[in-house]
Amino acid sequence: MYVQGYKWVRWRVWCCRLAAALSLGLLLIVFHWQPRLAVLARCRSCPLALADILLITDSFGRRHVMKVLTEEMEHGSVDLLGELEDNDCRDTVQLHKEEKTLLRYYLFEGLRYIWLARKGSFCRASVLNENWTRKDLHSFQKGLSPLEQSLRKRMYGPNLIDVPVKPYVQMLFEEVLNPFYVFQAFSITLWLVDKYYFYAICIFIISIFSIGISLHEIRKVSL
Repeated sequence: MYVQGYKWVRWRVWCCRLAAALSLGLLLIVFHWQPRLAVLARCRSCPLALADILLITDSFGRRHVMKVLTEEMEHGSVDLLGELEDNDCRDTVQLHKEEKTLLRYYLFEGLRYIWLARKGSFCRASVLNENWTRKDLHSFQKGLSPLEQSLRKRMYGPNLIDVPVKPYVQMLFEEVLNPFYVFQAFSITLWLVDKYYFYAICIFIISIFSIGISLHEIRKVSL
């Protein structure tokens, strides 16, 4: 998996908004089809440590755009650097009443990747559990304090499998923006201009029927 970092550029974002308005939304459709173009148009390349947006290329060569999320650890902080300097794969939670730590992470394919400055990269949250010793495990026999539990929960995320189910309106919007149906809409417009109303109506009915079947199948798979 290859990860590239990008940072928002304000003037580029405003230029894209202006271009989208002038093109009557066509630019947004292109960005929907090619998220990579949206990133290149609105952002500039930067180190991962400063990135707001990540362009991820998976093992199959597919590109995914992910947003870097941040979370401030209130009433304490998770100081990973201190112990990771001695052992890069040791999990430690040190509490500081006055200091605050900004946790940077992103979610990809159901996994959480957190930023570790020591490694200079985003790593799976599970890397913090590696190479624990018996002494480490023995120290947990009395359990964790409520504050430590809260910090670890925010570090690793909730212990559940959350499968989001998209509402029908969102699925319909995404399905309609499919290049195939955009081409169908263009075809219907041409048939209407040439007064071939019968062909236009047939294409419209077939498209509506196809969209309905696609939405039903997608919804059934999501549940």
